[in-house]
Amino acid sequence: CIYAPPPSPPTEGCHDENATNQNLSTEIHNASLCTYPQQPELPTPVLGCTNASAVNYAPQATKDDGSCAFGSTQKNESTVDEPPATEQEPTCETRGDCPLNTTTTNDSEYNSTHLALVIGLSIIAAMLAVVVVAQLSRQLYRDEDEHTR
Repeated sequence: CIYAPPPSPPTEGCHDENATNQNLSTEIHNASLCTYPQQPELPTPVLGCTNASAVNYAPQATKDDGSCAFGSTQKNESTVDEPPATEQEPTCETRGDCPLNTTTTNDSEYNSTHLALVIGLSIIAAMLAVVVVAQLSRQLYRDEDEHTR
């Protein structure tokens, strides 16, 4: 008898078109064999005040760090004014009529979050009840089957 040699195992390679070593002539894709081009390192940001109208403007800064001061400076003495305030709608805290045990700056946001939480918990409770009833029904039918035998 003449025996045929066993088939050779399939070849593995990287089939990813974004890899630097893509090889579609292999039979099986193996992602662990793929290599990718190095991404250039991003420069480290220089923190400082990036607002040109601030008294402490830092022209070399590439990322604002929130330190900008507005106002005027005088010799040996500096005065810093706060940036102009933007008008906001009064909240229950500013009106003094918040319900007990709530601290929120946006009543509608609080109510929406609370409502979503209540609805979510109700759905979970209903799903849990269905599972419990199904388990109890199965057990009841098993018990009936055992008694009828």
